[in-house]
Amino acid sequence: MNNTIKSATFIRNLHYGVQRKFSDFLDPQESWKDVLVSIHKPTGEPKYSQVLAFKVMCWSSTVLH
Repeated sequence: MNNTIKSATFIRNLHYGVQRKFSDFLDPQESWKDVLVSIHKPTGEPKYSQVLAFKVMCWSSTVLH
């Protein structure tokens, strides 16, 4: 199994410890929201809806903290 993290690696595929470090890195100023908004589909439209963003926010607050 290849454990290399690349720009194409999905966050959901990272190990819990790496997800936690990533969350701690982004969380101080809630920068994860900026990251989520900056991800677009090849068509240019946002990849994540506001509903999904809310689900991610709820998940991060319950699982990672």
